[in-house]
Amino acid sequence: MSILVIGDSLSFGSELSDVPEHLGLYGNDNAADGRTTQPSQYAWPSLLAKRLGTTVDNLSIAGGSNDRIFRLALSKSVKNKYSLVICAWTTVDRFDFSYQGKDLPLTAGADASLHFPWFKQYFVNHYDSTKSQQRWLAQLLSLQAFFAQQQQPYLFAKGCKVVVHESLNYLSRKIDTKYCVNWESDMMSWCVALPQGENGHFLEQGHQLVADRFIDKIQALRDDGYPVYNS
Repeated sequence: MSILVIGDSLSFGSELSDVPEHLGLYGNDNAADGRTTQPSQYAWPSLLAKRLGTTVDNLSIAGGSNDRIFRLALSKSVKNKYSLVICAWTTVDRFDFSYQGKDLPLTAGADASLHFPWFKQYFVNHYDSTKSQQRWLAQLLSLQAFFAQQQQPYLFAKGCKVVVHESLNYLSRKIDTKYCVNWESDMMSWCVALPQGENGHFLEQGHQLVADRFIDKIQALRDDGYPVYNS
């Protein structure tokens, strides 16, 4: 069985050598010719799959939201049994928006949002960061319970820093960090001293480091008797 990874540009492999420099409006579309660009073979999900001797279904897109991660993690794992499902959570100020049949990443201040003036107006006038944090925690805890019920091995990690308001501690305390990779930190922090691209994504060394962190976690869980990945 393969592993499933869902995340954003950090899991997709933006700015790695086999990914176009300029992605299009729809996250993974090539702006020049409209082709759907595949995740990088040098991104940490591919490196992890190779280390585990399996294949990866990497559904990450540039600009992917937590709403999208939750939606796909649930729908895919209902239909399929994976050796491991990895949710690489992202910033909470992104929205799951479908436009012309495609996932459209909308993030505050991102270029894609400029095509939709209503989004900027909404964000300026109505966005509530605490409510977005609450929604994300609800998604995380829902998946945590669902995976346990389904006996689906999983791991959670954060791609970038997410600060949770103290009023939401009653939810964040429910997170089972045993199945989280260095939950007190995030991938960007892990790789802060390593080379980055012009747009701030960590490059090959960073992806290798992230893959190593996952391998270490998997080995620790195996030693503890949890079937996080059975080759």
